[in-house]
Amino acid sequence: METKFTKGEWEPVIYSGEHKVEVWAGDDQIYANGSVTNKEEEFANAYLIASAPEMYKEIQDMSSWLRTQIGMGDWHKDLEKLLKKARGEL
Repeated sequence: METKFTKGEWEPVIYSGEHKVEVWAGDDQIYANGSVTNKEEEFANAYLIASAPEMYKEIQDMSSWLRTQIGMGDWHKDLEKLLKKARGEL
């Protein structure tokens, strides 16, 4: 299924001196927070957000591979539900 996510590699930008984080995909800003109250947690969030497209692709590939190897099951429904949630379909 074609996703509507911003294309390209998502990269976190950490401004540790300013307690500011952003996530960018090329020239497109995906996420920004300039009022960090818990710096360590906010930095971790930025890395998680930046890795989301890659995780989505890996889950999608894993779901397809497992489906061809062992067929449909509850695990497959859970993975598909997670992918739909990531696409904003739930």
